[in-house]
Amino acid sequence: MPLSNKGWDETASCSTDLRRQSRCRPALSDTRAQARGDARMVSDEGDGKAGKSADEVRDEFEEKMDRLRRQYERDLHSFRYEIEEREYRLKAYEDKFNKIKQPPLLYAYVVRKEGPDLDGNQVVVARATELLKVSTGLMDKSQLGVGQYVWVHPQTYAIVEGSAVRNEGVIAKVADMMDGKLVISIEGDMEKRLINTDKTVYKKLKPGFQISVLPPTMEVLEVLPNLEVKSLLLGEKPNVKYVQIGGLMEAIERIKDVVVLPYQEAKL
Repeated sequence: MPLSNKGWDETASCSTDLRRQSRCRPALSDTRAQARGDARMVSDEGDGKAGKSADEVRDEFEEKMDRLRRQYERDLHSFRYEIEEREYRLKAYEDKFNKIKQPPLLYAYVVRKEGPDLDGNQVVVARATELLKVSTGLMDKSQLGVGQYVWVHPQTYAIVEGSAVRNEGVIAKVADMMDGKLVISIEGDMEKRLINTDKTVYKKLKPGFQISVLPPTMEVLEVLPNLEVKSLLLGEKPNVKYVQIGGLMEAIERIKDVVVLPYQEAKL
């Protein structure tokens, strides 16, 4: 079956005959107008599809941005935590390194806080038999006690740290007292020592009392209870009889068995 195209036939006839060309112009104009109209309809439909896809693309883009933002925040928080942890470890390693690098500290105890040769931030400490005048450093002098052990830097001679351990000293016996001073004797030491003491402590003491002293300066730390048994002399004989004492029958019977009976019946 032969194919025919009315539009092409009209166009061909118009090209062969100039007179007919003027007649074909309206037909061509109509055809072109229809073609332009179809194109406009297609572009309108394409614009609608493009606008819809743009909204979808924008939503997808915003969703991706939110996911990336949340992931970035999580990663940032994780990185910050890791950095802080590494800084903490680095600081701990630096402290250990500094301690290893430093010379060993001296372990001593405070023997004197006051004196004409000591200023506001100095104390005298004892390390074995050696006495050292050191600075209190960053520690408050009022918080240090006589006999308290401390750590001393060997180069700066400053107290680095105080300890909770105290030196309780040795026990000595007051042999004599003269002019505000004490003559003491330490058990196991044949020599007697003459030491100074505070006036308030001096008033509490008598010959025969025991005290705690801190070598080698022999500072008095404490007045110990007097454990010596002293004879008790009664000025007069009491006139109280056993029957006048109530509530102590069991104790009275023991006294009679232990004291009265052997005294009255010596042969038993």
